Amino acid sequence: MKSPASALGLIILSFLFSCDNSSDNSETFEVKVAINGLEDSKVYLRDFRWNVLDSTNSVNGVFSFSGIMESPSLGFVAIDGRDRDRIALFLENSDIQVYSHSDSLPFARIEGSKSHSLYEKYILAQRAVSQKFDELYQAYRGAEDAGDTLAMASIDAQWIDNEEEFEDWIKVFIANNNGSAVSAHLIFRELKYQVELDELEIYVDTLSSSLDESEYVVLLRDRISKLRRVEPGQPMIDFSQNDSSGLAISSKEFRGKYLLIDFWASWCGPCRRENPNVVAMYHDLKDQGVGFEILGVSFDTDRDKWLGAIHDDQLDWPQVSDLRGWKNEVGIAYGIEGIPHTVLVDPGGVIIAHKLRGEDLRSKLEELLTQAS
Repeated sequence: MKSPASALGLIILSFLFSCDNSSDNSETFEVKVAINGLEDSKVYLRDFRWNVLDSTNSVNGVFSFSGIMESPSLGFVAIDGRDRDRIALFLENSDIQVYSHSDSLPFARIEGSKSHSLYEKYILAQRAVSQKFDELYQAYRGAEDAGDTLAMASIDAQWIDNEEEFEDWIKVFIANNNGSAVSAHLIFRELKYQVELDELEIYVDTLSSSLDESEYVVLLRDRISKLRRVEPGQPMIDFSQNDSSGLAISSKEFRGKYLLIDFWASWCGPCRRENPNVVAMYHDLKDQGVGFEILGVSFDTDRDKWLGAIHDDQLDWPQVSDLRGWKNEVGIAYGIEGIPHTVLVDPGGVIIAHKLRGEDLRSKLEELLTQAS
């Protein structure tokens, strides 16, 4: 005789997988979910930006969501209080079935979405490369403990090779599936930070015109347009924000000098580690040639922490912030999606370069200030 749990499992499986998944022309989606071992709880269907699309309550691990997708897109089934432990699935207007165990949500079985079937190929490739990285990391730790610098260098090279191999795999995948929103998702997720602007635009242009209304493509084209406006050779986008004393500072005030716009935040570890180098460079170069100034733009939201970091790191150049974090208006205008990030501007207000740091930044400034003296 079957146990109650086993019987429930059979009922769940019947609920999920007896449905007809053949409809490709549905104007709505329904996601039916069954999670063995899940206590009754609030559950959510979220989009790729973590906005809530639908919510309900699970009963004996069974629940469903419904709605309309303008175009296929990645979504997540999330359980209240377990946001980091979730089920990723590619949503589209069809009947989708999800079956999992509460202890292994990332490995859920998903049927009924052609886009998700394609997305699973990427997931398998990603898991394989992640396993390689885990193995390399453990090997590196062992070599480091043993003081084996040759082995460490070899592992570093293998790490780079694996990164390049996976990026190449993604590019081939996109080329072979240019009519799928999955490819648009991968450009948005994997390539938009990894490739140069011209290459990014080429990849977006290779996508089928049927994806023009995809949210991924709309966001990618918007980013490309925004970055074109602030690429080297373009006039800087002028701005004004309040400094640490509450007084408005305009970027126009720095005309006639080389200006480094330094995007940072008190909570950004790499930014704080870079600050001593920037302080030293600033004092060495600020009075050379036509002069050099820094204007810090903080992505902080906590005023006290922002002011504390300015004091602790001895940042004695002008600092501004609207205290809106990643929604900082200057950051949005310049398309900043990662910090630290620098923008170097010439005395006439024309952008010279992005992302210069450390010795590369110092060398470039020394060259420019010498030429201008």
